[in-house]
Amino acid sequence: MYVEEGHVLRRLNSRKNAYGNFYLEPKGVFLVQDQQAQILDIETFQASPLELLSSVRFATQSGPMLIQHGNINPQFSLQSVNLLIRNAVCIRSSHEVVLALSGTPVSFYEFARFLRDKLACTDALHLDSKVSRLFPVAGPLFAPAFGVIIAVTRPIGR
Repeated sequence: MYVEEGHVLRRLNSRKNAYGNFYLEPKGVFLVQDQQAQILDIETFQASPLELLSSVRFATQSGPMLIQHGNINPQFSLQSVNLLIRNAVCIRSSHEVVLALSGTPVSFYEFARFLRDKLACTDALHLDSKVSRLFPVAGPLFAPAFGVIIAVTRPIGR
């Protein structure tokens, strides 16, 4: 799903049991409304999409949710060997959003624990691992086409 300036440009993908990080449960939606930001699992979003979409300025869907209501996704393991550079969006309060990119390859569990314990995020949504390689560490990199890029060019509402 992708919403820009209140217009739904791509509808919610509710497909289950498919391959890739995007399909790990629960998937989530990052929403920016006029006065707040939030991350919801897609089931919560689907329960009242019209009510939510009427006030959304920006939204994107991804997966999996790393943290939900302060709890790390129970599917993640401290012993995981799935280590990649990862990025995520997380909520510290309804008015404070953090865009995070790991500096080194990490597991989902390690990244979620850092976001929760060090950055005080209550909810976090994994955005990508493979596209994170575009982070300019050692010169130019080439990658396939990809989806949403989130950038802050000025504070919203100011």
